[in-house]
Amino acid sequence: MRVILRQSVPSLGQRDDVVTVADGYARNYLLPRGLAVAATAAGLREVEAGRTRAQARTDHDLRVAEEVRAKVDGRTLAVSARAGEAGRLFGSVTAQDIAQAIAAQVGVEVDRRRIELADPIKKVGTYTAALRLHPKVEASVHVEVQPSKAED
Repeated sequence: MRVILRQSVPSLGQRDDVVTVADGYARNYLLPRGLAVAATAAGLREVEAGRTRAQARTDHDLRVAEEVRAKVDGRTLAVSARAGEAGRLFGSVTAQDIAQAIAAQVGVEVDRRRIELADPIKKVGTYTAALRLHPKVEASVHVEVQPSKAED
């Protein structure tokens, strides 16, 4: 019996895969638990339409990531943070701070979860941050941490 998987099933396939299984396995296990539906012509058209939409969404995300990389790759961003006399920061510069700096200085919104720092930034200086914009697109920015005036 041919079925369309509605959820990933270990050792059988991923969601929206069309697989052939034994009739009893389909009737007694997959269909009652909602893991699969019978592969009808309408169901197959729906799966194909879903794949087309998913591919279009992936292509769009890739184009957007490429555009963002073109704008931010290799740029140097200035970030101000409160620091003591030895250049040690009160706190640290986080991915959120870098995302805000990118938005303010470049004009591009980047999700903070896409920014990867090798080590926490806890001193004044220049650091490199990696941006994972898409599984196929990576960029890097230089973050120049400058001391700001400590409030007395």
